[in-house]
Amino acid sequence: MRAGLIWVILGGVLTVGIAVVLLRPSPPILVGFSGPLTGVNSDLGVQGRNGAQLAIEHINAGGGINGRQLELLSMDDGPTAESARDADSALLRQGVVAIIGHMTSNQAIAGLPVVEQHGAVMIAPTVSTPLLTGKRDGFFRLMPDNDSWAYATADYALAQGLKTVSVIYETANQAFAGSFVDGFVTQFEAGGGRLLQRIPFTSAQRDTLEAAAIRAVSTNPDTIVLAASARDTAALAQFIDAHDSPRPVLLSSSWAYTREIFLAGGRAVEGIVFTISYLPDDTREGYLAFRKAYTERFGWEPNFAAALAYESAKVLAAALRRTGGRAQGLREALAAGTPVQGISETVTLDQYGDVQRPPYIVTIRNGEFVSIQ
Repeated sequence: MRAGLIWVILGGVLTVGIAVVLLRPSPPILVGFSGPLTGVNSDLGVQGRNGAQLAIEHINAGGGINGRQLELLSMDDGPTAESARDADSALLRQGVVAIIGHMTSNQAIAGLPVVEQHGAVMIAPTVSTPLLTGKRDGFFRLMPDNDSWAYATADYALAQGLKTVSVIYETANQAFAGSFVDGFVTQFEAGGGRLLQRIPFTSAQRDTLEAAAIRAVSTNPDTIVLAASARDTAALAQFIDAHDSPRPVLLSSSWAYTREIFLAGGRAVEGIVFTISYLPDDTREGYLAFRKAYTERFGWEPNFAAALAYESAKVLAAALRRTGGRAQGLREALAAGTPVQGISETVTLDQYGDVQRPPYIVTIRNGEFVSIQ
C-alpha cells in the first residue's frame, strides 16, 4: 500500500516536472548589432540600432521565429579596426546567430574575418564599398555598392554643364570614400570633365578640414565633391562658403546623408546634392507606416540608416525561419535569392549577398532632403 502511494506521488511529481518544462518559454534568439554608437558616425549607428530594434519588436509581435522571440544585443564598434573586431568578438561570445552591421565600410572589412572565423554572417545595412562586391563569403548587405552612385553623381554633374572638379575625401573610411571618389572621377573624365585636385583629410585632425576647403576652392572648380561624414561635410561646406563666392556646386557621397548635416551645417549645407538609393519624400504606404512607427517609438524621424537596418533585420528573420532559428545554414538561406518584403518594395540579395537598388538624386532645400531626379 505504502509502496503504491510512493509511486503515485513520484508519478505526479514527474508529470508536473514535464509540464513545467513544456510550458517554459524557449530562450530568445540572440541577434547582434555592431555600429558607431558614439563619435563622428554615431548618426548612422544610433539610427541603425534603432531601426533594427524596431524591426525585431515587429517580428516578435508577429510571433517571432517559430514561436521564439528575437533579442538584440548592441556594441559600439568604435573608430578603429581593432575596436570593430573587439565588438564583433564580444557579440559572438554571447551567442548571437548573426551580426547586423557594420555601418561603415572600413569597420565591416575589419570585422568580417572575425565573423567568418566563427562561421557566422554579417548583414550590413549601409556598407557600400565595391571591395566587398561579388564575393562568396559571410558578408551580406542592403545597400548597393557605391560605384553606381558615383557614376550617377558624375552623370548629374556633366548634365548640369559642370566641367571641372576638386574632390575632398576622408581617409579614415578609405574603403568607402576612396572608392566613391575613384568611381566619380572615372565617369566624370570619361564624359569630358577634368579633375583639378584630389584632396585627402582626416577628421581626427580638425585643422585639416579648413586647409582642404581652401585648397579645393583655390583653382576655382565648377564643382567640389565631398566624401565625408555628415559633420565633416557640414564643416567643409561652411569653410568653402567662407572662402569662396559664388560657391561651386557641392556634390556629396551618401555618407553625409543624415539629418546631422542640418544640425551641424545650418544654411551652409543648402543646395548640396547627393545620390542615394533612398527617397526622403517617399509617399508609399509602407514607408509612411515605417516612419510613423519609428517616430512614435524613438521620438525623431528615421534616416536611411534606420530604414536599411530595419530591412536588414527583416531579411535576417526570413532566413532564420528557413533554418528553424539556427545559425547553421544562414549563409545559404541568405544567398538563396528569396525575395523579402522590405519597407516599400521587395528586397532580393543575389548569390554574393549584394543587392541592386535604383539611384536617386537628392538635394537639401529649406533644411529638408528633397528628391530632384
